[in-house]
Amino acid sequence: MNSNRRLYQMQYDEQQTRLFQTRKQQIGSGNRNEKIRTYNVPQNRITDERLDDNAHHVQEFFLGTHRLHTMIENLKQKDRLQRLIDLTNKT
Repeated sequence: MNSNRRLYQMQYDEQQTRLFQTRKQQIGSGNRNEKIRTYNVPQNRITDERLDDNAHHVQEFFLGTHRLHTMIENLKQKDRLQRLIDLTNKT
């Protein structure tokens, strides 16, 4: 019975370690070079680093009425393209 408990504890600890590592990779360090989007309200500009694109009219953007839909669609398109490239490189 005691050996079962130890085995369970070992497996549980390994699972927790894997989950912690996965979460740590997803969160990142928060450094400036990890930013994906910058909101520069004084200059009325939003920069998305993934698209290398700028949008203006920050207030309208936050309300979802200005270019938000376009930016989301561009991100989806870029993601699909990257997935196709990754699939092509696997073969």
